[in-house]
Amino acid sequence: MAAHAEIDKLLKEDIITESKSPWCSCPVIVPKPDGRIRFCIDYRKVNEITKKDAYLVHDMDLILDNLRNAEFLSTIDLSQAYHQIPMDEDSKEITAFIVQGKGLFEYKRMPYGLTNAPATFQRAMDQLFGPTWAPNVFVYMDDIIIATKTFEEHTYWLRKVLRRLKDANLRVNREKSKFCRPEAKFLGYIVDRNGLRTDPDKTKAVLDCKPPKNIKQLKGFLGMIGWYARFLKNLAEIRQPLTELTRKNVAWHWREEQQNAFEKLKKMLTEAPVLARPNHDLPFTLQTDASNFAIGAVLSQNIDGEEHPIAYASRTLTKAERNYTTTEKECLAVIWAVDKYRGYILGTKFTVITDHSSLRWLHNLKDPTGRLARWATALQAHNLEMIHRKGTLHKVPDFLSRSIDEIECIAATTEIGMDE
Repeated sequence: MAAHAEIDKLLKEDIITESKSPWCSCPVIVPKPDGRIRFCIDYRKVNEITKKDAYLVHDMDLILDNLRNAEFLSTIDLSQAYHQIPMDEDSKEITAFIVQGKGLFEYKRMPYGLTNAPATFQRAMDQLFGPTWAPNVFVYMDDIIIATKTFEEHTYWLRKVLRRLKDANLRVNREKSKFCRPEAKFLGYIVDRNGLRTDPDKTKAVLDCKPPKNIKQLKGFLGMIGWYARFLKNLAEIRQPLTELTRKNVAWHWREEQQNAFEKLKKMLTEAPVLARPNHDLPFTLQTDASNFAIGAVLSQNIDGEEHPIAYASRTLTKAERNYTTTEKECLAVIWAVDKYRGYILGTKFTVITDHSSLRWLHNLKDPTGRLARWATALQAHNLEMIHRKGTLHKVPDFLSRSIDEIECIAATTEIGMDE
């Protein structure tokens, strides 16, 4: 049995041990496409009664500001990092789980899925790489970046970091790590000698949307525009050629003036004052939506009483995903968006707004299996609040998800973020 083999492996690696704990959570076995399994524990009940660790992750802006003008950059991704953090002796029994035919076990090292795992891991990394490592080495959760002016400096700091990781028994994911590069992707930005810029791929979710082909599609676009009307200067004048087509007894003729208005409005959505830079002293809101063929999301913050988007995203559904139920598609949209914006929201309390009670349904599943189990465990470490919003008020993510199948938006897996 695959689960038994995984238990034997964890025992051999000294990650778990046999237990006599009165606690007992259930394991979740999720098959991978390559035939292997993902072994997870459903800690939802444990997390509900756990006192939250308020330790803060680092300020992204402060890190990014210190990366300007670097000539050499390395990014290091850690592999299975949580399993390198020893569990507190009194907390071990709380992690206990049972596997049929094998017995009761508990973790000696921190498992994935505990609500305080991100804060605990960030604290451990800060102990390894304190303030004296700046401005050449910065750590954000399990992502490490090294930035220097010269190659000689870079090799010095790179060796020092790798030696420190080795001494701490932290393993590096070589496939995801990049070394001695002139530019690097880090926390949603591209960093190089010229400073910071938004990843060009992030502009596609809105900018690559093709023109609407009928009134229904046009009204969907205008609905999204209207959501941010207060930030768009001269909006009534700019969108007039488009609103004219929605009037009764007006024939559908898409001409140059409509195309110009459409392109200008898309551009305005991706620039200030609509699109804001993230303020990490404020909570984030994540809005998601799903349609028959796509999912969409917008990350936003309430700034001075007004909702400002931080980033937009959308992607098409795979052939298999299109067969999901409506509820499963809505769940997928949330899981995908949380993972995409992990760098912003991990370790913080944030709000998820959806027009479907998908997360409540997922949370209340008594015995999730397969992808539902994987989704449930993926959300365990996040401190989130779910709010239901009627579809009529869910304009932006609704447009992003439906623009792909209704307006043939060609973004496959894209987002938009605010540039410097």
